[in-house]
Amino acid sequence: MSVARRLLIPGLVVGAVLRAAALPLPGMEDFTSWKVWSYAAAHDPTSVYGVGGGSPPERRILRWRDAAVTTDYPPLALDELGAVGRLYRAVSPTYEDSTLLTVGLKLPGLLAEIALVTVLLTWGRRVFGRDLAGAAALMFWLNPAILLDGTALGFLDPEMAVPAVMSLMAMFGDAPGLAGILLSAAILTKPHPIFVAPVIAAALLTRPAASWLRGAVRFLAGAGLTSLAIVGPVIVRGAWPNLVQAVGRLATHDMVSAQAANVWWLFTYVLRVLDVWTEWGPGPAIAQRLRILAISRVIALGYPNPRVVGLILVGLAILLAMWRMRRARSLAEGAALTG
Repeated sequence: MSVARRLLIPGLVVGAVLRAAALPLPGMEDFTSWKVWSYAAAHDPTSVYGVGGGSPPERRILRWRDAAVTTDYPPLALDELGAVGRLYRAVSPTYEDSTLLTVGLKLPGLLAEIALVTVLLTWGRRVFGRDLAGAAALMFWLNPAILLDGTALGFLDPEMAVPAVMSLMAMFGDAPGLAGILLSAAILTKPHPIFVAPVIAAALLTRPAASWLRGAVRFLAGAGLTSLAIVGPVIVRGAWPNLVQAVGRLATHDMVSAQAANVWWLFTYVLRVLDVWTEWGPGPAIAQRLRILAISRVIALGYPNPRVVGLILVGLAILLAMWRMRRARSLAEGAALTG
């Protein structure tokens, strides 16, 4: 018996125990916004962005207890939070802040993670064999980043990332219609999969020429019908301009890196250190508590606009991945290019 098979059950149990321990944790600072959004969406999910025209359109202030926030997430994320909220209202009609509410709002992400592990252990086993599928499931289930991001901190990334990953799997599994459905659901949960959508779509080019057009039609039909089903109620309510304005604000944040673990955080760190090196001295400058750096501040210091630089770099990476995807013959190649 292989190592992956021997460790599968113990690994799944350990991952489950760690998640059970992390679910009651309060989450990161934005988790309060999730609670407000769930409360608002539980009562009227089609008006969370505001309703009606105006110039600019109304941006509704959502209130719960002492918190007042707006939302800039797509409708499916709010529908999921609202579904949890409606269940929670049956337990707590006054919608009290509680550990149960925290656990409930983390459950959609946990269910998404379980769904991916299930797919890997069923469909993946048929495609890759028991050993590779089990190893892949364990590497995902026990990945510290997955545990921290989802059940510990309560981000909505699993609800977005899992359908995006499954979309690529469906594309290589000769199910372009399902791939379109899943990719649309991912983007309408959190917009980040927009950057991988062209690469996933380019996987159509790996199909024989005769079936390329049929696959594209199914892919677009799946994506379009799913988008209409999710966004349609908001449009009918007359809140389309409000939705566009709200989600569009995600592209206007004045931050180089919101304390994210990426290259732009390193760029922020270097600029912050250089800015105070002479005044503070090397030790305090290097050990400083890093504050978020505004894009407008970077431009004021005479550097190129980081947003433009980032879009160019990402755009080039997307085009290169799309070009190479034409020759991908396996899901492993496709996953590497999409990553």
